[in-house]
Amino acid sequence: MVFQTKKWIIKNFLKKIYYKFSFAHCCLGKNVSFRDGFRVVMSKSAKLVVGEDTFFNNFCSINCLQEIAIGRNCLFGEGVKLYDHNHRFGRFDIPIRNQGFSIRPIHIGDNVWVGSNVLILAGANIGNHCVIAGGVVVDYTVPDHSLVKRNGQIVSIIEK
Repeated sequence: MVFQTKKWIIKNFLKKIYYKFSFAHCCLGKNVSFRDGFRVVMSKSAKLVVGEDTFFNNFCSINCLQEIAIGRNCLFGEGVKLYDHNHRFGRFDIPIRNQGFSIRPIHIGDNVWVGSNVLILAGANIGNHCVIAGGVVVDYTVPDHSLVKRNGQIVSIIEK
C-alpha cells in the first residue's frame, strides 16, 4: 500500500511538470492532483487555470480551445469532462467536422464538488460552494451555494 501511494505521488508530480511545460498558458495551483486517465487537451492560445488543492479523480478530461478557470479546493468525481467548445452544425452543405466551433469560456468557483460523469460544456459558470450531482450536463449559470440535481433543478444549500 505504501509503495502504491508513493508511485501515485511520483506519477502525479511528473504529469504536472509535463502539463506546465507542454502548454504555455496552463497554470496549476499548489497541491493540484489527479488520478489515472486524467487528460488535458489545449490549443496553443488556450488558457487553463486550476486553483490550489483541487483534485481530479480517475478518467477526467479538460478540453480547452479558449479558457477554462477552476477555483480552489474543488473535487471532481470520476469521468468528469469539460469542453469550452462545441461543433457548429447549422449548414447541410458542409460536413459538421468542417464547420468550426462555437467557443465560450467555462468558469468554476471555489469549493465546488462535481460528481462522477458530469459534463461541463461551453458557457458554464458555476459559482462558489456548489455541488453538481453525478450525471448532470451543465452549460448554464449555477449561483453560489447551489446544488444541481440530476434533473437539472437548482436548489440553494445555504446553511441557516
